[in-house]
Amino acid sequence: MSPYYFRPWERYGRGRCSRDFYITDEELYAILLGSLPEKYSPYSLVLPLSVQTNVWRKGSYVYKQSYKEININDFLDARKEGQWKYFLRSHYINPNPLPLDISQISEIFAVSGMVDIDHGSIHHRIGIDRSSVGCIDKIVNDETGEMISHEGYYNIYKVLDKAIKKILMYKTQYTTSGSCVIHSKYAEMSKTFAEKVISGEIKTSRRPVMEDYHTH
Repeated sequence: MSPYYFRPWERYGRGRCSRDFYITDEELYAILLGSLPEKYSPYSLVLPLSVQTNVWRKGSYVYKQSYKEININDFLDARKEGQWKYFLRSHYINPNPLPLDISQISEIFAVSGMVDIDHGSIHHRIGIDRSSVGCIDKIVNDETGEMISHEGYYNIYKVLDKAIKKILMYKTQYTTSGSCVIHSKYAEMSKTFAEKVISGEIKTSRRPVMEDYHTH
C-alpha cells in the first residue's frame, strides 16, 4: 500500500524511465488489456482534466484542475473524445481514494509513481504527435532527504515497455524546415501505424524508414 505524494516530495535526479513510440489506439488498448501484471491488479486509468469554473477574471473564465477515473475497457471511448493524457493506477499499490480538490494533479500522480501515458495528442501542424510511456521510479523529500523507490509501478512500467517495444518494427525519420531528412534512433513505429501513415490515413511529422524493418 502506498500513499499519494505531495510537495516537498519530488523526482530524484533523472529518476524517470520513458519510451517514445508510434502505435495505434487499438494496439495500445490491446497491450493495456493483455499485458499488465496480475499481481498489481485491478487497474484503472486516471484522466487529468481542465474544468471551467464560474469565476471570471481578467476577461475570461478561470479553469481548475480536476480528473476522472475510468475502467481500462473504456480507453477507446476516451480516445474518441480526444483524451490523450492518462495515468495508470494500480489499486493494489494505491487502494485509497484519489485525493480531491488539489492543484498540480498531474505532478502528484506522477510523483506518486503512477505510469504516465501520453497517446494521441494532435498538433495542428504535424498531426498526431508521438506517444510516450514513463514512470518516476525514485523520489526524494526536499526537506528531509528521505528517498523512496516506486518498485511496484516501476515493474508495471517495465512490462508495458517490453510489450510496446515488441511491436515496434520501424525506425522513423522527419524533415526539418531546411528540407534535411533526419533519421531518429528513438520513437519507433509499429507496422500497423506505419501502414496507416503511408496510406495517408494517419497524419504525422514522422515517416517510417521502410528499409529498416526489424523484428524483436
